[in-house]
Amino acid sequence: MQDRSEMLLHYLRGVRLRWSGFRPGWVDCANYAHGWYKLVTGTDIRARLGIEYTTLQEGKEALRAKGYRDLAALAASYMPEVDTADAALGDIAALSDGSEVILGIIGGPQVHVLTLAGPSVLSRCKAERVFRP
Repeated sequence: MQDRSEMLLHYLRGVRLRWSGFRPGWVDCANYAHGWYKLVTGTDIRARLGIEYTTLQEGKEALRAKGYRDLAALAASYMPEVDTADAALGDIAALSDGSEVILGIIGGPQVHVLTLAGPSVLSRCKAERVFRP
């Protein structure tokens, strides 16, 4: 049985190795966080929601049609929220990228995120909300 830190290391390594470009609906921050959540919990949120999209705008509209304001609201409906000061390795962070909410994974002092250019990290201080899978 792997511990959470080992699972996270393998998950992030796999994401980097499989990187073939940002593709809304397949390779984006929502699916990045969802992949980690599914690995940790065994629950497939995407299958439950039945949301399909090929542009970020379509994804936002589909979320709103399901009653979610943004990705943080979706995360809050499936995971307990913890104080940002209590964030632990493997928690899912909601960050604001200007007017957009993105999701990342806490990896210590950084948040692992998926950008248009590929996997990257931001300071954990940028996490506005944190959810525990």
